[in-house]
Amino acid sequence: MKSYRLFLTIFIGLGTSSFLLSQNKDQLFYDAVRSESSGDIASAISSYEKALKLGYSSKLYGNLGNLYFKIKQFGHSILCYRKALILSPSNREISANLDFAREIAGVKSVGLKSVDILGMNIENFWLISVILVFWTGVFVISFFYFLRWEWGRISWYLLVWLISLTSSFWFYVDSVKDSQNLAREVIVLESFSENNDTSKIPLRRYAGKNSSANAMAIIGESLFLQTDENGHPKKHMNLSGENWYLVVSADQGKKGWIRTEEVGLILEDHKPMEQVQTN
Repeated sequence: MKSYRLFLTIFIGLGTSSFLLSQNKDQLFYDAVRSESSGDIASAISSYEKALKLGYSSKLYGNLGNLYFKIKQFGHSILCYRKALILSPSNREISANLDFAREIAGVKSVGLKSVDILGMNIENFWLISVILVFWTGVFVISFFYFLRWEWGRISWYLLVWLISLTSSFWFYVDSVKDSQNLAREVIVLESFSENNDTSKIPLRRYAGKNSSANAMAIIGESLFLQTDENGHPKKHMNLSGENWYLVVSADQGKKGWIRTEEVGLILEDHKPMEQVQTN
C-alpha cells in the first residue's frame, strides 16, 4: 500500500512539474511576442533564450533567428536557423531565411545534406534500407534455388540486387560521415573583443589572445572542431582561464584556435558543452 502511494505521489509530482514547465515556456513565448511587437527586441531575445532552456523547438529557434537578424547579429541568426532546420528540415521559410542571412553575412553553405528523410534520421533510413535490400535479396535467391532455377536465369536479378545493395551501403556510409561532420560543426559568432574588424574572428596559432593569427574567420561561417584519436574535440584552457577550440574550415584552408564563446555548436542541445572533454 505504501509503495502504491509513493508511486502515485511521484507520478502526480512529475505530471505537475511537466505542466508547470509547459505553462512557463508558453508564457515566455508570449512575453517574447509582446516584447517584439512593442519594439523591445532585447527583452524578446531574453524571453526566447529562457524558453529554450525549458525545451527547444523549430519555431522558437526560427523566431529567435529572426530577432538576431533584425539587430544584425548574423552569426547568432545563422546558428538559430541551422538549429531550427535540424528539428524541421523541410521548413522552406526557415531555409529561405538561412540563405538570406548567409548572403548578407557573406558566407557560403558547407553543403551538408539533410539529416532527416521521411520523418526519420537519414543515417537510420539508409541503414534500414541496407538491411531490407540484403534480406530481400537473400529471400528471393533462396526462393529461386528452391524452384531449382539455373543461375543463368537469375543473373539479371543478382546484378540488380548487388547494385542496389552497394548503392544503399554507399549512401549509408556517406550519411554517417555527414552526421559526424554535423556533430563537429560550429558557427562563428559575434565577438566584442579587441579585434577592430567585428565582421571577422582571428584563428590563432596558439590558444591565447597574444598569439598571431593563422587566418580570419567570417561571422556566420561554418567551421569544424578538430578531434583527437578518441574522437573528442581538441580543447585547451590557457593560464588566463580561457577555453579554446582547435577548428578547421570546410575546405581545410583555415585552421587555428578560437575561443569557445566565439562559436556555437549546431548540436549543442543534443551534446551539452559539459560533455566535451578537455585536452
